[in-house]
Amino acid sequence: MSSKEKDVQEKKIRRLSELDSNLVQKIKDKYQLIKKKCGSHSPGAYIIEKEIPEIKLTIECCFLSNPYAKEIFEKKLKSAFSN
Repeated sequence: MSSKEKDVQEKKIRRLSELDSNLVQKIKDKYQLIKKKCGSHSPGAYIIEKEIPEIKLTIECCFLSNPYAKEIFEKKLKSAFSN
């Protein structure tokens, strides 16, 4: 590969990197807006895919946390392993 070809290749790589950075920021901004609209609830997969068409979800997981139940669980877990 000639020096000129290498320069062209490097410019293409830098441009792709800039596009990736811009796309990532665009997705982050959209997600923050969705989160703001949803308040204390996490946005559902349907909403995310609808509002951010640049991504496709392959796995949807929902983790609910009850602070009181968590505290009880942690106490029982520690108790079970303290023996």
